[in-house]
This record gives sequence, structure tokens and C-alpha cells, in this order.
Amino acid sequence: MMRLVTSRFDLENGPLWRARLMPCGPADPYPVPHIKNQFPHQYILIFSFCHSTADGMITLMVFSLIMKFLQDFMKGVPIDDGQLGKIVSHSHSEQIEKMLMEDLKKDPERFDTLQRDLADKQFKSLLDEAFGVPEVTHPTVESIHTVMDKSTVDKFMRKCRNVGITFNSGFTCVINTALVELVQEAGVVRDMYRVTSRHVIDERRYWGGDPFKDFGCHVGAMSHSMVTPHNIRQNFWEYAKVFGKEFREKLRGNYHFFERILKARSLPKDFTYDSYYATPPPLLYDYLISYMYNSNFSRIELYDHLHLTDFRSYVLIHNCEYSNQHTILTLHDTFYEFTYSTGRMTQETAQKFHDKVLTVLNDLANI
Repeated sequence: MMRLVTSRFDLENGPLWRARLMPCGPADPYPVPHIKNQFPHQYILIFSFCHSTADGMITLMVFSLIMKFLQDFMKGVPIDDGQLGKIVSHSHSEQIEKMLMEDLKKDPERFDTLQRDLADKQFKSLLDEAFGVPEVTHPTVESIHTVMDKSTVDKFMRKCRNVGITFNSGFTCVINTALVELVQEAGVVRDMYRVTSRHVIDERRYWGGDPFKDFGCHVGAMSHSMVTPHNIRQNFWEYAKVFGKEFREKLRGNYHFFERILKARSLPKDFTYDSYYATPPPLLYDYLISYMYNSNFSRIELYDHLHLTDFRSYVLIHNCEYSNQHTILTLHDTFYEFTYSTGRMTQETAQKFHDKVLTVLNDLANI
């Protein structure tokens, strides 16, 4: 399995995706024991996509279609072999960037303000400060997988709606709270902490794209820094409302496009991504968060002849500008994947961070 997901793709000759179906043995764990008699045969279906061809939403869409194809095949229903979508280039996003760049040229004051905003973000990893960096010769990527308690998630979602924020904003603030409490317990004590997060943005929202038709990788990433008090739980929801407001303003203001424009302009002339990512680059963010939800995916497990019992996401982040990634995926259950680089974080620290996130979520949901 690891060889499947870590092997490089041949970008000139293809293929640009791989799949394997692996039968499970009788001794393998069964995630949903109460349906084992009804669904006695268990398999692991592994997908690996070249990120240039598919982002998270496309991956989910393809997976849901395969589930439907398998169900139709077992029921004897003809499978529709028509065209499902098309690869769409980045021209839409590139055109937006071009227009924004022209606007910046006409407004030098705003251009200078954005440049100063990005230049002033002197980042220092809170996790590195608290726990140091492990000495690992060949770093790999590990993950901690959790099926979240449905009652807790539902309660937390209702509280988010009550204060006018999204679940994504609320969960980001949970991670910030967990991180601040974790480093305090490790001895990094001060009144305020700056937490810098990285957020996956679906760029189709800016040009009316449809993730069910417009294939390709159409995601960007946006950063956000929050000054976070040491006793954040005392005013968590006020803190979360501030985050939600600032985050919405950045989304509406095309902030992640501006980040990308200014970063590209600051690179040296001889810059290449191959050389930059040949070794782990400097850390620029405390973590990355990716929240994947679409109502069309929420019932893909409800079939007569097959049942989705678990879903895991494996992302290679050992050469990224963050040490850990939090992926939240809502299908019939909400899955939480905590992914980390062993070259940036020990297993013990990763487990503590993961557990602290779930503890904070549970406490806030049930207050």
C-alpha cells in the first residue's frame, strides 16, 4: 500500500492515477461489527491520484461514482459509460490573478500594504519551540485516524451555527486552542500566542466551477494568523466569531490569490520548485486544515449490496511548509485524519496534539 501511494507518476506517459483492490482476511479488524453478518466480505480499495489531475473534491466524486457502479453491477443494472466530466485548465484562475495584478498596479498603496502584511509575518513554530525537532534521517508521513463521535460533532455544529460561523472556522479555532494548551503544558508559557494556519480553498467558487464536471486540481491555499490568548476557552466563541469574520473577509477579498501573486514576485530568478522541495523547506505555518464536505457525498454508503465502513486520506507532507495536516471529511460519519511528518514531529507529540483536539472539541460541544 505504501509503495502504491508514494511511487512517483510518469507525467509524460501516464497513467496519472492508480487503484488496487485488496481482500481482507478473517482476522482483519471490521470497523462496523454490527453489519458483518449482512456484509461478510471485506475489501480495501486504494486510490492514488497525481495531484495535478484531482483535488479532494474530485477524489470524493470519483470514489462515489465507483461505489455506484459496483452497486449497479451487483444489481444487474446497466452502467452508464458516458462522459462524466472533463479536465479543465487553470486558465480561469490565471485570468483572475491577471485581473487582480492589473488592479494592484493601479493602486500602489494597497500593493505596498499587502507586501508589508506578508513580510511582517515572522513565523516561529510553536511545536518546535515546545518540543524541538526530532533527528530523523529518512522522514516519512504517518497519520492518526479517528471516526468522530456523531453526537459531539452535531452539538458543535449547532453551536457554530448559533454564533454565525461555519464548522470549518469553529474547528480551526478548536485546533488553535488545542495547540496553545499543548505548548503551555510543555512549558512555553506567555499571555498571547500567534497561531498561523493554512487553509485549502476550492477556487471553483470564484469562477462558477462544478466539482462534478470540472476535473483537475483547482485548489489554492490561504494563510491566516490569529493572536490567541493563553486562556482562550474562557472566551472561545467570541474568538471564533472574530476568526470567522476575518476569514470570510479574506475569502471575499481574493486574499489567497494576492498571496500567490506576491509570493511569485518575491522568488529569485533561478527559483525552481524541484530544488525548493528537494529537502524539507522552512516551516511557514503551524498546521494545514482541509475540510471536505458536499451533501451529495453524505449518503454514498447506503446501498443494498455494499457498505462503506471506513475512509482514510493519506497525504505526503514530509516536504511541505507545515509539520501536520488536519483533514476533516464528512460522509455518513465525520472522519478526522491527523497527518504528520516524522521529520518534524515525534509520534508522541502527534498523539498528544490529536488527543488534545478531540478533548477540546468534546468539552466545548458539551458545555
